[in-house]
Amino acid sequence: MVGPLLNSQKVEIFNLVAGVGFSPALFEFGERQSEFQSLFRAPALLFKGTDFFFCFDLSPKRERVAIYSPGREHLQEGSVAANWGDMMFHFRNWLGYLSRESSAKDPWAELEQQAVSFGLELDENTPERPFSALEHRKVAQTLAVIQALLITYAKESGARDETIIAGIERLALAAESQDRKAWFQFAVGYIVSTATAMALDPEKTKALFTALRDGLKGVIMLIN
Repeated sequence: MVGPLLNSQKVEIFNLVAGVGFSPALFEFGERQSEFQSLFRAPALLFKGTDFFFCFDLSPKRERVAIYSPGREHLQEGSVAANWGDMMFHFRNWLGYLSRESSAKDPWAELEQQAVSFGLELDENTPERPFSALEHRKVAQTLAVIQALLITYAKESGARDETIIAGIERLALAAESQDRKAWFQFAVGYIVSTATAMALDPEKTKALFTALRDGLKGVIMLIN
């Protein structure tokens, strides 16, 4: 139940949500177990489809406490509210944190999605061991092809050859110390970030990934 909240307070919450540009339809009232009292379930505004929330909790002394996720610096934070005005101050701040997190894209998830979409999903049976001397030669040959492609594309995008060469050299150096699975993810990340920085079209990006995949056949196990 949403007992501790008055209808007028829920109206204020609704107006604040709408006022910052969120659709109130994205939220719903529910309950959360109190952080302080085992027998109390506190009213909470939930952001649908996520684990984000703002909970109107009560301390054992019946003080209002805002418990919310996301917070300013942590996934979950809490703030004591001396009165309802303080609670709404914390609520407005939370809406800002929520806007920040809901609009931020997870670059690691995007990286994985990019790799999968181009057929570069690692087989879970890929061994976590360093490259052999023969495999190092294949890696070097593959990187040479990728470098040549990037330098060709750089003539259209205005990217500096020196920057490309330095990036390829970092990949070559990493291949000497990293296991093949970690290195492959590093290489995919380099291609994604470089293609993004150079604003390459999908066909050019696909050519880079194809060069990586074909050059490392027999070295890196991929899911076909």
